[in-house]
Amino acid sequence: MRYRPDGTPLPQIALPVFGYKSHISIDRKFGFIRGSTVTSAADADGRQLRHVLRKDNTASDVWADSAYRSQSNEKWLASNMLTSQIHRRKPAGKPMPMATSRANAKKSSIRARVEHVFAHQKNRYSLFIRTIGLARAETKLTLANLAYNFDRLIFHERRSAMACVCLKGRKQIKYHRKQRNQRCNEPWLSVMTKFQRLNYWVFAGLQLTERFNLQ
Repeated sequence: MRYRPDGTPLPQIALPVFGYKSHISIDRKFGFIRGSTVTSAADADGRQLRHVLRKDNTASDVWADSAYRSQSNEKWLASNMLTSQIHRRKPAGKPMPMATSRANAKKSSIRARVEHVFAHQKNRYSLFIRTIGLARAETKLTLANLAYNFDRLIFHERRSAMACVCLKGRKQIKYHRKQRNQRCNEPWLSVMTKFQRLNYWVFAGLQLTERFNLQ
């Protein structure tokens, strides 16, 4: 249910719910997918919160949209020593308080990073589920998540390798590629080659599941 700023509800349009949902959690610093689960489109999002969170994560803050906010989830987060940063919902029949709206906007600057993962998968991988059955959809989405983590790792390795600099006095001198330290250069090349090949085969697996429908 969506509401106008004055609290009155907007008219609803009845649409059939079909397909599948991909629920993921990423870490705030590096953007890797830490947990994932796949459900049908009819399942509620809030029930999947505890299935995508990892207790071995060093951070304790959890960001999510208002669909994941419920009393049971708040109790579960508190019992596992996790801090809830989940968006608050608008009071029924009342306008959204300004303080709550500002708090939600501040949380959105961090929570929106998970949406970049879905945009990456849809745009670069042309991800679209045409299979029938939850197991097939889960296989394809798991491969897409694995390919994204490979892409993310290559991004971080490339950025760290290009950031190898020599500080001399107050001047920052960037090494030429041929003059770069061997310790900095060789791991970058080996990691890039290894994960580019792995990413190719994972992407090929995505194309096979799309073409043959895992039959």
